[in-house]
Amino acid sequence: MPLLWSMFLHSPSWGKEAPPPIPTREEIQTIVRETVAESTGPKITEEGLQLVSSHLWKVMLAGLFQAWYQWSDDAPNTTYGMTNPNAHHMFRLRRTELKLTGSFRDKLSFTVMIDPTKSLFQNQTLTDSAGNTVVAAQPRADGSILQDLVLTFRYIPYHDVAIGQMKMPTSLEGFGSSAKLAFAERAIVTRQIGERRDLGLVVTGKPIPQLHYELGIFNGEGPNAFDRGDFKDLVGRITIRPLKALHFAGWYHRGRIGDPESPNYRYGAEARATMGRFVLQGEYLRGSGGGCGTGMRCHGAYGFVSADVIKKERLGVQALGRFEFFDPDRGVGNDIRYASTLGVNLLLPDHHAKIQVNYTETEFEGPGRNHAAFLAVQFAL
Repeated sequence: MPLLWSMFLHSPSWGKEAPPPIPTREEIQTIVRETVAESTGPKITEEGLQLVSSHLWKVMLAGLFQAWYQWSDDAPNTTYGMTNPNAHHMFRLRRTELKLTGSFRDKLSFTVMIDPTKSLFQNQTLTDSAGNTVVAAQPRADGSILQDLVLTFRYIPYHDVAIGQMKMPTSLEGFGSSAKLAFAERAIVTRQIGERRDLGLVVTGKPIPQLHYELGIFNGEGPNAFDRGDFKDLVGRITIRPLKALHFAGWYHRGRIGDPESPNYRYGAEARATMGRFVLQGEYLRGSGGGCGTGMRCHGAYGFVSADVIKKERLGVQALGRFEFFDPDRGVGNDIRYASTLGVNLLLPDHHAKIQVNYTETEFEGPGRNHAAFLAVQFAL
């Protein structure tokens, strides 16, 4: 027994330094009072409205408001959300996102984001059993205002572990923030198969500045929905940055969807380069099921260039051009859509605002062509 006691006292892990004492109740109360006393009050920062900030915790409130005035010579124009056959132009609330974020000791953080515009009804053409049609307001397929609800842990070096409802790590344009879109709306192929929210878990790794990857497992049924089977979707994305102004990335998603469950896969590749005042960006996406439709195989691509015509601290003007195509079903002919968009962005950093004017011409492989214009006003805090 004395020998065991001597080994315990002189072991490398215990003999050199005694473990720290457990703080008393009074000491804990003192730490809390000092933390509250040093906490700063609300103030506006580049990240949003800072509600509370101290060396222990930080709570932020951010928002994104986007209002559109849009016109199309073809009604309905479902490509851009104009579902009423009698409406060629209209005002529209595109997004009203409110996001609350918080962190504790930079090791644990949460995100809650809602979008009340998701609850707005859309006009749709309905047909009864006798073949009569009527236009009526109907709820959206996903009418829940909850967008993100995420808890993130940062206890593993160079890695984050997030669990909850979030965007799948897929395409550059779809995975990125809506507040930072170059154009008023994402490309057609991105909206169809490159942007999706779901419930699951994602591990993000940044071992070196030139390498960034995400690995995720999801239910596969979309946002605000329970899983319908035991099969889980797998998603992987890897980004390589050989230079600070240049990056390449690829991603792959494999899973099942629906009841009974049917195969659902998507993948894509992207590149982005910044050269002085110019930005070049392009993506190719391909998939089956999901956004393509059951049993359908779709693909598409887009490329754009933007130029900073004026780049000052309080004012910025950008000129942009984008070309894209989308084939909703590679097994069917004469259904490809080609679209060309020209745009001008007015940036007002002091007011956290952006005004975008876009003009799009869409041409169908079969007979048909339409034009659409957008005036988008954005306020992001």
